[in-house]
Amino acid sequence: MLLEVGKTNYGQLVVLDEFYQSGSHVEDAIAWLEHNDKPKGTIYAEHEPSDQERFKRAGWSTEGADKSLDTGIAEVRNRFEADGNAPAKTSGGKAPPTISWNDRGKSEQEKRAERAENNPRVGLLVSEQCQNLIRELLGYKEDHVGKSAADDHCADSLRYCVMGVAGGSKVVRRKARTNV
Repeated sequence: MLLEVGKTNYGQLVVLDEFYQSGSHVEDAIAWLEHNDKPKGTIYAEHEPSDQERFKRAGWSTEGADKSLDTGIAEVRNRFEADGNAPAKTSGGKAPPTISWNDRGKSEQEKRAERAENNPRVGLLVSEQCQNLIRELLGYKEDHVGKSAADDHCADSLRYCVMGVAGGSKVVRRKARTNV
């Protein structure tokens, strides 16, 4: 299971694509990345160190996934709840600082970059082609969390990425495709 996640100029995370194949191995995921010309971003991996090393040898940086359930679920929920019109609340419960839109002399690109920097949790978008992730998120039940009955491989991958970004880690910096 592997998700391709991009980040917009507004700080939104966008799930662009998914690799979901039962019984697959790291080599299968690497082949999918290479065959589909995916960018060389960071992979937040829960896998064994040897699997992380395989990704690294293939050209992708890896970081161990922060697998915190409660904090991770709250971070994902926080991103989904933000509607882009009002600032999302940070983990401490306070809204991030806002920016005056009357910043004369600044280009639109500078304003967008400043907004993204000052309000990093403005949302989470999921492409309609990510059917497995959508199915898991719609069928998500809190009483299944952490249990073997949970069908949550995609949701776990999303949580690892969001936690990596929330922890100040690197993320694939790439404009979202227009078909998202």
